[in-house]
Amino acid sequence: MTTTLPCSARMRLTRIVNFQLLISKGLCSEPLLLLLLVTSALCVMGPRCHVDASSNATSPEPTKPVSRCDLNAGRWVRNPWVKRYTGYSCQSIRSQLNCDRKGRQDSEYLNYEWRSPGCNIKRFNTAAFLSKVRNRVFMTAGDSYATNLYHALRCLIETTTPVQDYSTSSAFGTGVKASGFTVPSHSFTFLRQSTNFLVDSEPQGTASSKGVWTVYLGRADPKWAKLLPHVNYVLFATGHWFTNAASSNRDYRGYNGSPISVNSITAMRAAIRTVRRTIQAIGFRGMPMALTYTATHYGKSFPPEDPMSDCSTAQAPVGDKVAEYAAKNTFFMQARNGLVRELRNPRFKIIDITRATLYRPDAHLQKYGEESMDCSHWCVPGVPDSWADIVYSYVSGSIT
Repeated sequence: MTTTLPCSARMRLTRIVNFQLLISKGLCSEPLLLLLLVTSALCVMGPRCHVDASSNATSPEPTKPVSRCDLNAGRWVRNPWVKRYTGYSCQSIRSQLNCDRKGRQDSEYLNYEWRSPGCNIKRFNTAAFLSKVRNRVFMTAGDSYATNLYHALRCLIETTTPVQDYSTSSAFGTGVKASGFTVPSHSFTFLRQSTNFLVDSEPQGTASSKGVWTVYLGRADPKWAKLLPHVNYVLFATGHWFTNAASSNRDYRGYNGSPISVNSITAMRAAIRTVRRTIQAIGFRGMPMALTYTATHYGKSFPPEDPMSDCSTAQAPVGDKVAEYAAKNTFFMQARNGLVRELRNPRFKIIDITRATLYRPDAHLQKYGEESMDCSHWCVPGVPDSWADIVYSYVSGSIT
Protein backbone atom coordinates (compact mmCIF):
# COMPACT_ATOMS: atom_id res chain seq x y z
CA MET A 1 0.00 0.00 0.00
CA THR A 2 1.30 3.41 -0.95
CA THR A 3 1.30 6.02 1.78
CA THR A 4 0.70 9.60 0.67
CA LEU A 5 2.62 12.12 2.70
CA PRO A 6 0.88 15.30 3.78
CA CYS A 7 1.70 18.38 1.69
CA SER A 8 3.87 19.91 4.41
CA ALA A 9 5.90 16.71 4.80
CA ARG A 10 6.42 16.41 1.02
CA MET A 11 7.68 20.00 0.94
CA ARG A 12 10.14 19.30 3.79
CA LEU A 13 11.41 16.12 2.11
CA THR A 14 11.86 17.83 -1.26
CA ARG A 15 13.83 20.66 0.31
CA ILE A 16 16.08 18.25 2.26
CA VAL A 17 16.89 16.31 -0.93
CA ASN A 18 17.65 19.54 -2.78
CA PHE A 19 19.92 20.79 0.04
CA GLN A 20 21.80 17.45 0.11
CA LEU A 21 22.44 17.78 -3.63
CA LEU A 22 23.91 21.22 -3.03
CA ILE A 23 26.34 19.79 -0.43
CA SER A 24 27.37 16.88 -2.68
CA LYS A 25 28.26 19.36 -5.41
CA GLY A 26 30.21 21.57 -3.01
CA LEU A 27 27.79 24.44 -3.37
CA CYS A 28 26.65 24.56 0.24
CA SER A 29 28.38 24.03 3.62
CA GLU A 30 26.91 21.91 6.41
CA PRO A 31 26.38 24.87 8.81
CA LEU A 32 24.50 26.70 6.09
CA LEU A 33 22.46 23.55 5.41
CA LEU A 34 21.43 23.43 9.08
CA LEU A 35 20.28 27.05 8.94
CA LEU A 36 18.30 26.43 5.75
CA LEU A 37 16.64 23.32 7.18
CA VAL A 38 15.54 25.12 10.36
CA THR A 39 14.19 28.02 8.35
CA SER A 40 12.37 25.66 6.00
CA ALA A 41 10.80 23.74 8.88
CA LEU A 42 9.60 26.90 10.59
CA CYS A 43 8.09 28.12 7.36
CA VAL A 44 6.20 24.91 6.68
CA MET A 45 4.91 24.60 10.25
CA GLY A 46 4.02 28.28 10.58
CA PRO A 47 0.34 29.05 10.17
CA ARG A 48 0.98 32.03 7.86
CA CYS A 49 3.60 30.52 5.57
CA HIS A 50 2.88 30.98 1.88
CA VAL A 51 4.79 29.12 -0.81
CA ASP A 52 5.03 31.00 -4.09
CA ALA A 53 6.30 29.68 -7.39
CA SER A 54 8.45 32.78 -7.72
CA SER A 55 11.67 32.77 -5.70
CA ASN A 56 11.45 36.59 -5.47
CA ALA A 57 7.89 36.75 -4.16
CA THR A 58 7.36 38.96 -1.10
CA SER A 59 4.37 39.45 1.13
CA PRO A 60 2.76 42.88 0.73
CA GLU A 61 3.00 45.38 3.57
CA PRO A 62 -0.24 45.66 5.55
CA THR A 63 -2.30 48.59 4.34
CA LYS A 64 -2.28 51.49 6.78
CA PRO A 65 -5.54 53.36 7.24
CA VAL A 66 -5.43 56.77 5.56
CA SER A 67 -6.25 59.58 7.98
CA ARG A 68 -8.69 62.21 6.81
CA CYS A 69 -6.96 65.54 6.19
CA ASP A 70 -8.02 68.05 8.85
CA LEU A 71 -6.42 71.46 8.35
CA ASN A 72 -8.33 72.76 11.36
CA ALA A 73 -6.11 70.64 13.60
CA GLY A 74 -2.36 70.51 13.86
CA ARG A 75 0.61 72.40 15.20
CA TRP A 76 3.34 74.80 14.21
CA VAL A 77 6.61 72.93 13.68
CA ARG A 78 9.82 74.85 14.10
CA ASN A 79 12.00 74.73 10.99
CA PRO A 80 14.83 77.28 10.76
CA TRP A 81 15.24 76.43 7.06
CA VAL A 82 11.70 77.38 6.12
CA LYS A 83 12.53 80.95 4.98
CA ARG A 84 12.28 81.25 1.19
CA TYR A 85 12.56 84.99 0.58
CA THR A 86 12.87 88.23 2.52
CA GLY A 87 11.29 91.65 2.44
CA TYR A 88 14.39 92.76 0.56
CA SER A 89 14.65 89.96 -2.00
CA CYS A 90 10.97 90.34 -2.97
CA GLN A 91 10.43 93.85 -4.28
CA SER A 92 6.67 93.71 -4.82
CA ILE A 93 5.44 93.34 -1.21
CA ARG A 94 3.03 96.10 -0.27
CA SER A 95 4.94 98.43 2.05
CA GLN A 96 2.57 98.08 5.02
CA LEU A 97 3.03 94.28 4.97
CA ASN A 98 6.82 94.36 4.65
CA CYS A 99 8.03 94.03 8.24
CA ASP A 100 11.65 93.62 7.13
CA ARG A 101 11.76 97.02 5.48
CA LYS A 102 9.78 98.57 8.32
CA GLY A 103 12.60 97.67 10.69
CA ARG A 104 11.44 94.53 12.49
CA GLN A 105 14.56 92.96 13.96
CA ASP A 106 13.34 89.69 15.50
CA SER A 107 12.97 86.82 13.04
CA GLU A 108 11.93 83.81 15.15
CA TYR A 109 8.34 84.18 13.88
CA LEU A 110 9.59 83.15 10.43
CA ASN A 111 10.83 79.73 11.58
CA TYR A 112 7.56 77.76 11.66
CA GLU A 113 5.48 75.60 9.32
CA TRP A 114 1.89 74.45 9.91
CA ARG A 115 1.42 70.68 9.90
CA SER A 116 -1.99 68.96 10.12
CA PRO A 117 -2.83 65.28 10.75
CA GLY A 118 -3.54 63.31 7.61
CA CYS A 119 -2.60 66.26 5.37
CA ASN A 120 0.25 65.97 2.90
CA ILE A 121 1.03 69.69 2.87
CA LYS A 122 3.82 70.35 0.39
CA ARG A 123 6.11 73.35 0.52
CA PHE A 124 5.40 75.70 -2.37
CA ASN A 125 7.40 74.64 -5.43
CA THR A 126 7.36 77.38 -8.05
CA ALA A 127 8.36 75.21 -11.02
CA ALA A 128 5.76 72.54 -10.20
CA PHE A 129 3.07 75.16 -9.53
CA LEU A 130 3.69 76.96 -12.82
CA SER A 131 3.63 73.65 -14.66
CA LYS A 132 0.12 73.05 -13.27
CA VAL A 133 -1.20 76.54 -14.09
CA ARG A 134 0.33 77.00 -17.53
CA ASN A 135 -2.07 78.90 -19.86
CA ARG A 136 -4.45 79.49 -16.96
CA VAL A 137 -5.82 82.34 -14.85
CA PHE A 138 -5.82 82.46 -11.04
CA MET A 139 -7.87 85.07 -9.17
CA THR A 140 -8.08 86.07 -5.52
CA ALA A 141 -11.30 87.87 -4.60
CA GLY A 142 -11.73 89.24 -1.13
CA ASP A 143 -10.63 91.48 1.70
CA SER A 144 -7.18 92.47 2.98
CA TYR A 145 -6.44 88.89 4.06
CA ALA A 146 -6.78 87.77 0.46
CA THR A 147 -4.26 90.54 -0.26
CA ASN A 148 -1.98 89.13 2.45
CA LEU A 149 -2.05 85.76 0.69
CA TYR A 150 -1.69 87.30 -2.77
CA HIS A 151 1.61 88.94 -1.81
CA ALA A 152 2.96 85.71 -0.33
CA LEU A 153 2.08 83.78 -3.50
CA ARG A 154 3.55 86.46 -5.73
CA CYS A 155 6.83 86.53 -3.78
CA LEU A 156 7.15 82.75 -3.88
CA ILE A 157 6.78 82.89 -7.66
CA GLU A 158 8.78 85.98 -8.58
CA THR A 159 11.86 85.14 -6.49
CA THR A 160 12.65 82.38 -9.00
CA THR A 161 10.74 83.33 -12.16
CA PRO A 162 10.40 86.65 -14.05
CA VAL A 163 6.95 88.25 -13.75
CA GLN A 164 5.32 91.37 -15.16
CA ASP A 165 2.81 93.70 -13.53
CA TYR A 166 -0.64 93.51 -15.08
CA SER A 167 -3.39 96.14 -15.09
CA THR A 168 -6.38 96.68 -17.34
CA SER A 169 -9.53 98.76 -17.42
CA SER A 170 -11.51 95.93 -19.02
CA ALA A 171 -10.36 92.42 -18.18
CA PHE A 172 -11.43 89.91 -20.85
CA GLY A 173 -13.60 92.63 -22.40
CA THR A 174 -15.96 92.66 -19.40
CA GLY A 175 -15.55 96.33 -18.53
CA VAL A 176 -14.19 95.33 -15.10
CA LYS A 177 -10.91 96.79 -13.88
CA ALA A 178 -8.36 94.22 -12.79
CA SER A 179 -4.74 94.10 -11.69
CA GLY A 180 -2.14 91.54 -10.75
CA PHE A 181 0.80 90.02 -12.58
CA THR A 182 1.64 87.63 -15.39
CA VAL A 183 4.30 84.97 -15.88
CA PRO A 184 5.08 85.27 -19.61
CA SER A 185 7.11 82.04 -19.75
CA HIS A 186 3.99 80.07 -18.79
CA SER A 187 1.22 82.30 -20.18
CA PHE A 188 -0.09 82.49 -16.62
CA THR A 189 -2.13 85.40 -15.24
CA PHE A 190 -2.76 86.11 -11.56
CA LEU A 191 -5.49 88.64 -10.73
CA ARG A 192 -6.19 90.32 -7.39
CA GLN A 193 -9.72 91.71 -7.01
CA SER A 194 -10.51 93.70 -3.87
CA THR A 195 -14.03 93.01 -2.57
CA ASN A 196 -14.54 93.15 1.19
CA PHE A 197 -17.98 91.52 1.38
CA LEU A 198 -17.85 89.38 -1.82
CA VAL A 199 -21.38 90.67 -2.45
CA ASP A 200 -22.32 94.03 -3.91
CA SER A 201 -21.96 96.97 -1.52
CA GLU A 202 -22.00 100.77 -1.40
CA PRO A 203 -20.29 103.03 1.13
CA GLN A 204 -22.43 105.72 2.74
CA GLY A 205 -19.62 108.19 3.22
CA THR A 206 -16.14 107.00 4.26
CA ALA A 207 -15.22 103.75 2.51
CA SER A 208 -13.51 102.15 5.52
CA SER A 209 -14.31 99.08 7.58
CA LYS A 210 -15.77 101.32 10.30
CA GLY A 211 -17.86 103.34 7.86
CA VAL A 212 -21.54 102.83 7.04
CA TRP A 213 -22.16 100.40 4.19
CA THR A 214 -25.22 99.16 2.35
CA VAL A 215 -24.61 95.46 1.69
CA TYR A 216 -26.72 93.54 -0.85
CA LEU A 217 -26.47 90.00 0.46
CA GLY A 218 -28.19 88.43 -2.55
CA ARG A 219 -26.07 90.07 -5.26
CA ALA A 220 -22.53 88.93 -6.07
CA ASP A 221 -19.94 91.67 -6.49
CA PRO A 222 -19.44 92.09 -10.25
CA LYS A 223 -15.75 92.81 -9.67
CA TRP A 224 -15.24 89.05 -9.43
CA ALA A 225 -18.50 87.59 -10.75
CA LYS A 226 -18.05 89.02 -14.27
CA LEU A 227 -14.52 87.63 -14.46
CA LEU A 228 -15.37 84.17 -13.17
CA PRO A 229 -16.15 82.60 -16.59
CA HIS A 230 -12.61 83.51 -17.68
CA VAL A 231 -10.60 82.10 -14.76
CA ASN A 232 -9.53 78.59 -13.78
CA TYR A 233 -8.80 79.05 -10.08
CA VAL A 234 -10.55 81.44 -7.71
CA LEU A 235 -9.85 81.99 -4.03
CA PHE A 236 -12.36 83.88 -1.85
CA ALA A 237 -11.79 85.56 1.52
CA THR A 238 -14.18 87.54 3.70
CA GLY A 239 -15.39 87.80 7.27
CA HIS A 240 -13.73 90.70 9.03
CA TRP A 241 -16.07 93.29 7.53
CA PHE A 242 -18.99 91.32 8.98
CA THR A 243 -17.72 91.37 12.58
CA ASN A 244 -19.93 92.22 15.52
CA ALA A 245 -18.00 95.45 16.08
CA ALA A 246 -18.94 96.66 12.60
CA SER A 247 -22.51 95.36 12.49
CA SER A 248 -24.03 98.60 13.77
CA ASN A 249 -22.72 100.33 10.64
CA ARG A 250 -24.16 97.85 8.18
CA ASP A 251 -27.38 98.34 6.23
CA TYR A 252 -28.02 94.77 5.13
CA ARG A 253 -30.39 94.12 2.23
CA GLY A 254 -32.03 90.78 1.53
CA TYR A 255 -32.37 88.89 -1.74
CA ASN A 256 -35.14 91.22 -2.91
CA GLY A 257 -33.17 94.34 -1.97
CA SER A 258 -35.29 95.19 1.08
CA PRO A 259 -33.64 96.09 4.44
CA ILE A 260 -33.32 93.16 6.84
CA SER A 261 -32.18 92.81 10.44
CA VAL A 262 -29.63 90.02 10.84
CA ASN A 263 -26.62 89.37 13.04
CA SER A 264 -23.04 89.25 11.78
CA ILE A 265 -22.78 85.49 11.31
CA THR A 266 -26.12 85.24 9.50
CA ALA A 267 -25.14 88.08 7.17
CA MET A 268 -21.76 86.53 6.40
CA ARG A 269 -23.32 83.13 5.70
CA ALA A 270 -25.86 84.75 3.37
CA ALA A 271 -23.02 86.38 1.42
CA ILE A 272 -21.13 83.07 1.17
CA ARG A 273 -24.33 81.39 0.01
CA THR A 274 -24.58 83.96 -2.78
CA VAL A 275 -21.01 83.16 -3.79
CA ARG A 276 -21.84 79.46 -3.96
CA ARG A 277 -25.00 80.04 -5.98
CA THR A 278 -23.20 82.36 -8.40
CA ILE A 279 -20.55 79.74 -9.05
CA GLN A 280 -23.26 77.18 -9.73
CA ALA A 281 -25.27 79.52 -11.96
CA ILE A 282 -22.24 80.40 -14.08
CA GLY A 283 -21.32 76.74 -14.41
CA PHE A 284 -17.79 77.35 -13.19
CA ARG A 285 -15.67 74.31 -14.01
CA GLY A 286 -12.43 75.40 -12.36
CA MET A 287 -11.21 75.05 -8.77
CA PRO A 288 -12.95 77.29 -6.20
CA MET A 289 -11.15 77.88 -2.89
CA ALA A 290 -11.96 79.84 0.25
CA LEU A 291 -9.83 81.21 3.08
CA THR A 292 -11.41 80.86 6.51
CA TYR A 293 -11.48 83.63 9.10
CA THR A 294 -8.02 84.66 10.34
CA ALA A 295 -7.54 85.32 14.04
CA THR A 296 -6.80 88.74 15.48
CA HIS A 297 -4.92 89.14 18.76
CA TYR A 298 -6.29 92.10 20.64
CA GLY A 299 -6.45 91.87 24.44
CA LYS A 300 -10.07 90.87 24.94
CA SER A 301 -9.69 87.80 22.71
CA PHE A 302 -7.17 86.04 24.94
CA PRO A 303 -6.51 85.35 28.63
CA PRO A 304 -5.43 88.74 30.02
CA GLU A 305 -3.04 87.10 32.45
CA ASP A 306 -1.06 85.42 29.67
CA PRO A 307 1.71 87.73 28.39
CA MET A 308 2.48 85.35 25.51
CA SER A 309 -0.80 86.31 23.83
CA ASP A 310 0.14 90.01 23.78
CA CYS A 311 0.58 90.85 20.10
CA SER A 312 2.90 93.77 20.89
CA THR A 313 5.52 91.59 22.58
CA ALA A 314 4.95 87.99 21.41
CA GLN A 315 7.89 86.41 19.59
CA ALA A 316 6.78 82.76 19.31
CA PRO A 317 3.55 80.77 18.88
CA VAL A 318 1.34 80.48 21.97
CA GLY A 319 0.46 77.16 23.59
CA ASP A 320 -2.67 75.05 23.26
CA LYS A 321 -4.25 76.45 26.42
CA VAL A 322 -4.24 80.02 25.13
CA ALA A 323 -5.44 79.02 21.65
CA GLU A 324 -8.30 76.93 23.05
CA TYR A 325 -9.40 79.81 25.28
CA ALA A 326 -9.63 82.04 22.22
CA ALA A 327 -11.43 79.39 20.18
CA LYS A 328 -14.18 79.16 22.80
CA ASN A 329 -14.56 82.84 23.59
CA THR A 330 -14.33 84.73 20.31
CA PHE A 331 -16.11 85.37 17.03
CA PHE A 332 -13.35 83.57 15.11
CA MET A 333 -14.56 79.99 15.22
CA GLN A 334 -18.22 80.98 14.71
CA ALA A 335 -17.22 82.74 11.50
CA ARG A 336 -15.03 79.82 10.44
CA ASN A 337 -17.76 77.26 11.10
CA GLY A 338 -20.34 79.33 9.21
CA LEU A 339 -18.17 79.48 6.09
CA VAL A 340 -17.33 75.77 6.20
CA ARG A 341 -21.01 74.82 6.52
CA GLU A 342 -22.05 77.00 3.59
CA LEU A 343 -19.32 75.56 1.38
CA ARG A 344 -19.72 71.92 2.37
CA ASN A 345 -19.10 70.66 -1.13
CA PRO A 346 -16.19 68.47 -2.30
CA ARG A 347 -15.47 70.90 -5.14
CA PHE A 348 -14.72 73.75 -2.74
CA LYS A 349 -11.19 73.63 -1.35
CA ILE A 350 -11.09 75.19 2.11
CA ILE A 351 -7.87 76.93 3.18
CA ASP A 352 -8.79 76.25 6.80
CA ILE A 353 -6.39 78.43 8.78
CA THR A 354 -8.51 79.85 11.63
CA ARG A 355 -7.12 77.61 14.37
CA ALA A 356 -3.60 77.82 12.95
CA THR A 357 -3.65 81.62 13.17
CA LEU A 358 -4.95 81.52 16.77
CA TYR A 359 -1.48 80.33 17.80
CA ARG A 360 0.39 83.21 16.13
CA PRO A 361 0.21 86.60 17.89
CA ASP A 362 3.94 86.85 17.17
CA ALA A 363 3.53 87.09 13.39
CA HIS A 364 1.24 90.14 13.06
CA LEU A 365 2.42 93.48 11.70
CA GLN A 366 2.47 94.77 15.29
CA LYS A 367 3.94 98.30 15.30
CA TYR A 368 5.47 97.80 11.85
CA GLY A 369 2.25 98.31 9.89
CA GLU A 370 0.38 101.51 9.08
CA GLU A 371 -1.59 101.46 12.34
CA SER A 372 -0.11 102.18 15.77
CA MET A 373 -0.55 98.49 16.65
CA ASP A 374 -1.85 96.07 14.00
CA CYS A 375 -2.77 92.73 15.56
CA SER A 376 -4.95 91.72 12.60
CA HIS A 377 -2.79 91.55 9.47
CA TRP A 378 0.35 89.52 8.90
CA CYS A 379 3.97 90.18 8.01
CA VAL A 380 5.09 88.99 4.57
CA PRO A 381 7.13 86.82 4.58
CA GLY A 382 5.53 85.00 7.49
CA VAL A 383 2.36 83.09 8.31
CA PRO A 384 0.75 83.69 4.85
CA ASP A 385 3.50 81.54 3.32
CA SER A 386 1.94 78.55 5.08
CA TRP A 387 -1.41 79.47 3.52
CA ALA A 388 0.37 79.50 0.15
CA ASP A 389 1.69 75.99 0.86
CA ILE A 390 -1.90 74.80 1.33
CA VAL A 391 -2.99 76.48 -1.91
CA TYR A 392 -0.12 74.76 -3.72
CA SER A 393 -1.02 71.42 -2.15
CA TYR A 394 -4.59 71.70 -3.45
CA VAL A 395 -3.45 72.73 -6.94
CA SER A 396 -0.85 69.95 -7.10
CA GLY A 397 -3.26 67.35 -5.71
CA SER A 398 -1.22 66.33 -2.65
CA ILE A 399 -4.31 67.16 -0.57
CA THR A 400 -7.86 67.00 -1.91
